[in-house]
Amino acid sequence: MTIRRVALMTALMVAPMMAQWGRTANRGYDDRGYRDNDRYETGRRGGSGIGAVERAVQNLRSASSRAYRLDGHERKHFERAMSDLDRFRDNWQRSGSFDRGRLDSAISNMADLARADRVNPRDRALIGRDVNMLRDFRNGGGNGNNPDRW
Repeated sequence: MTIRRVALMTALMVAPMMAQWGRTANRGYDDRGYRDNDRYETGRRGGSGIGAVERAVQNLRSASSRAYRLDGHERKHFERAMSDLDRFRDNWQRSGSFDRGRLDSAISNMADLARADRVNPRDRALIGRDVNMLRDFRNGGGNGNNPDRW
């Protein structure tokens, strides 16, 4: 084999691996929704901003599935936060009821998780962003706009 042929074969083998590496480098920690989309998905569903709740539920489920070294205390915070957000979302979508108490309970449980040492640091950061997003959602009365923030 000539050097040219070896170089060509090497390039053909390495190129697909490099392309794949770029897609999997952050597997499990996809935060495109915070960067690319309207922060609260206002304008969809009549500007309801419910996307903040849906995103938080999805992130909690992902973080919970990766959290293998949690004790019962942190596990309960995950379960309670997801349950509160699911019930809040169901009531909001079914009857338009904005259950501030249920949302506050979820935010409190998530804030505890954002400070928990046993939760993966990247998941803690993601949950912390969700806590801030949900507080803004709550303070805006469900429409995703917090007039006090600006």
